[in-house]
Amino acid sequence: MPINDKTTNRPQEIQKEVEETLSSLAGTYTKIGERGERLNNLQGKTILLQDYAYSFQNDACRTRNLMRRRKMRMWGGIIAGIVVLIIIILVPTVRLLVKIICYNHRTFAYIV
Repeated sequence: MPINDKTTNRPQEIQKEVEETLSSLAGTYTKIGERGERLNNLQGKTILLQDYAYSFQNDACRTRNLMRRRKMRMWGGIIAGIVVLIIIILVPTVRLLVKIICYNHRTFAYIV
């Protein structure tokens, strides 16, 4: 009888294993679908982050160029100010030297 008992239970055991396998496959398919959704979500976030990085890079370049222009304008103003200051100091000094030289030249002409 034991042989017969095993024989009658064998199809039920196989059916039970098939059902467990199908249940396991259904769970696997669900997990695969969820993983695909997460990957799609991650891909969307990656594209968005890439766009933000590109925008940040453009803004950084624009800001760097703006700061460079401001720095050049500042240095140009400083140099122009120094040149004007030198001219303001030198022009009266040169005029005074010319007057002194001309006066000394006339005086020297009278002496000789």
